[in-house]
Amino acid sequence: MITNKLRSKTVDQVLEVIEISKRRYFSGLSITSSINVGIKEVARSYQTTYQTIGDACRKRLGFNDIEEFKDALLEYFRGNPTKIISVLKDHTDHELHHKINDYFSRRSNIRQINAHENKDKNISRQNSEVFNFRLDSETSNILKMLVAYKGISLSEWVSDAVRIKLDDLKELLEIFLENPHDNRHPAAKQDMEKRLILVNSNSSDYP
Repeated sequence: MITNKLRSKTVDQVLEVIEISKRRYFSGLSITSSINVGIKEVARSYQTTYQTIGDACRKRLGFNDIEEFKDALLEYFRGNPTKIISVLKDHTDHELHHKINDYFSRRSNIRQINAHENKDKNISRQNSEVFNFRLDSETSNILKMLVAYKGISLSEWVSDAVRIKLDDLKELLEIFLENPHDNRHPAAKQDMEKRLILVNSNSSDYP
């Protein structure tokens, strides 16, 4: 019998990690990087440590290591949430199962949701601009294999990846666009540079 079950707040945190990891995974990040970003963002949101959220996704769910959590999420992302649902319910009291049921019932078919989101994100020709860019052959081949595996077009993947990165930088971009030539606040600019470095560090793998 499991005695140290998750509290409501911890369930919310784990579900948020899963949701962020899912979005990042379908944008093209590896499963390892996706989970890493999810843990970092949730830790920041709840003003707690990376270790606390990481433990909630591993030790508190009875996994021996993060690889087991990754395997459960991969099964879910490929359309079978049975394992992760079972683990979550085994480690929560019955009165919290509605949170788990609500989350997964709204996302019962990952592939359908992803296809729907891609469809919704299609931009009309009247409201879009075409960008041309060149990649080295090795990067190009990797990108082609990635989009083939994801089952989406190259343009959709690039568009989604750019959109997610811009979402990360949205606040910084708004500040820059409002005052592009303002040199009166060097401290603020230094802070922006630090935050840009922090955003870039989100792409690193789970240690």
